[in-house]
Amino acid sequence: MDAKPVLLINGPPAAAIDCRCPSDIGRHFSLSDYWALTKPEVNFLIVIATFVGFYLGSPGPLDQFTLLQMVRTLFGTLLVASGSGALNQFIERDFDAQMRRTRRRPLTAGRMEPSRALWFGVVLSIAGVVSLTMAVNLLAGVLAAFTLLSYLFVYTPLKRKTAMCVLVGAVPGAMPPLIGYAAAIGKLSIEAWVLFLILFLWQFPHFMAIAWMYREDYDRAGYLVLPQTRATRFRIVALQTMLPLAALLPISLAPTLPDRAETIPAVAASTLSLAFFYFGAQFVRSKSGKAARRLLFASILYLPAILIVDANALREPASYRDPHRIHPSSLGPLDHIAVRNFVHSLLAILPSRLLLCVALLIGLQSISLHGQSHVSEPAVNLGDTSFLDGPAGPGFVAEQIGDAAHDGKITNSAGNAVPGAGAVNSISGLTHIAWLSHKRVLGAWYGVEIVLSAAHVNAGTTGDAGGLGATTVSPFILQFPEHRLLGMAIDQRADVDFDLPTGQYSRDSNVSINSNAFTVHPYYSITAFPRKRIETSWRVHYLWNSVNNDPPISTGAQSTQAGQVIHFNATAAYSFYKGLWIGPNGYYIKQITDGKIDGVALHNSPEQVGAIGPGLVWNHRSWFFYANGYQEFAAQNRATGHKLVLRIEKTF
Repeated sequence: MDAKPVLLINGPPAAAIDCRCPSDIGRHFSLSDYWALTKPEVNFLIVIATFVGFYLGSPGPLDQFTLLQMVRTLFGTLLVASGSGALNQFIERDFDAQMRRTRRRPLTAGRMEPSRALWFGVVLSIAGVVSLTMAVNLLAGVLAAFTLLSYLFVYTPLKRKTAMCVLVGAVPGAMPPLIGYAAAIGKLSIEAWVLFLILFLWQFPHFMAIAWMYREDYDRAGYLVLPQTRATRFRIVALQTMLPLAALLPISLAPTLPDRAETIPAVAASTLSLAFFYFGAQFVRSKSGKAARRLLFASILYLPAILIVDANALREPASYRDPHRIHPSSLGPLDHIAVRNFVHSLLAILPSRLLLCVALLIGLQSISLHGQSHVSEPAVNLGDTSFLDGPAGPGFVAEQIGDAAHDGKITNSAGNAVPGAGAVNSISGLTHIAWLSHKRVLGAWYGVEIVLSAAHVNAGTTGDAGGLGATTVSPFILQFPEHRLLGMAIDQRADVDFDLPTGQYSRDSNVSINSNAFTVHPYYSITAFPRKRIETSWRVHYLWNSVNNDPPISTGAQSTQAGQVIHFNATAAYSFYKGLWIGPNGYYIKQITDGKIDGVALHNSPEQVGAIGPGLVWNHRSWFFYANGYQEFAAQNRATGHKLVLRIEKTF
């Protein structure tokens, strides 16, 4: 995925300076303020954990999965989580105003009256609990109510009384898998409590990283999340980081061991937990903010990945298996029909905007283009989908993707390097969950998906940033059954994705993870098999960006809007061995309309870049492993370099 942050070095033209009076800005609130009250960056992790619990508790094979019940569960849980976030900000508004990290929130910045936030939170919370109780089941509603009340009236006040608040707060924080499991089956079992325990332990290193990064903020506001005595402060931080990480090693591995025919889940679980432990140890050893930030980023990637691996392992008993499912080991590698059957349960519907890399901050780029500034495009799916992109059928896919990118230069409209623009390095990760039903619309199977992303970028002296990126959702996927055209097997899919600006964004920073804008990006994907051993896949995207009405302060602009874009991915591969496809892959992006600053179009600023490189995909039973490399060329008005994309996915 495209990973090119905007580096704000040069200021805007004098005409672009924001002349609005701060007092006028402070009087008004917008829908984005209500959105900020819900703490969306936290809520989507909650939704993922709830979904995994629901999946684990769902009885029977996945073709009997109840979509409506799942939607009710996730919607009700999201309402409760959003309401608790709003009420938490209402309760702590006076203390949040003393913290740099939280003083720009709607209440602390004075953009919203406290009474509005109070009623907003109360309505959402009650609606969520009632929705779960009436539309799902009583146990799910009771668990949600317990989570809400313990979070607001036990954990929240304890934050100003004792450092033990972290232990107390980890209990409501670990409830989402229990809510999802109870919603699916109406009771709790040992499998659900395993997920609860994993999430409970995970919160300690996750929060210790945050507490250490912002310890001065917490001290200033009077929060006792860390001991006040310097002699004991880091000793407690080290214990609350390393002990839970050590406990996670056997606990996260246990579900993958008993009576399992496959070794990959055990390898995946142990690798994830060992990597998480490594980042925790680095943090404890160095005591630096940089190590804390790395641990925080690792925790965000670790949680959805380990929940998916362990939930799938816990659900593996034979009573859950479909005896009629075709196993890949019995399929011939040279037949395109075998390929289709092999991915019959694969929902290979990666969204057109896999925001696993650093999103370009929609603002003024760090280069001057003939006296004008540049509004950069956000991150798009450049090369993150590759071989066998088109085939899919009813079922689920759970996927983890990682990118590593190095951009050695920034180019202008003539394709020449901009002097003084340094290199940018980034790593990123994405968790993707999607479902395709047996229901047909317009002759195609209908499906939905959600994608959660996170990234960390180092832009040298310009700055760095890390955290969640935008969240991608698609309520409308159409997967067409395979058909033949000119003697070739053809698989096609159409999708409409939306990006929600849920990630890390700061007006005060030169580098941000999220673009602070909504986007709409439909795409069309097709895979053809001209011969038994040959495949070619193409995916064509269109991108539209909304206006960013809160651009970086350093721009002086009141609004920015990136232009419209067309981009595509393409592959060609040959099957050298059973389950192994190797071939070239590439991508190309072209901006087709000018970006705008304060409604004025910027000429000579459209972006473009192409890339090509080698790639492969290998499968083992229901697991897929992808590796794709790219070298970019012909760049204009954007950073350019090379990157590596690794993907692992499990189909159901």
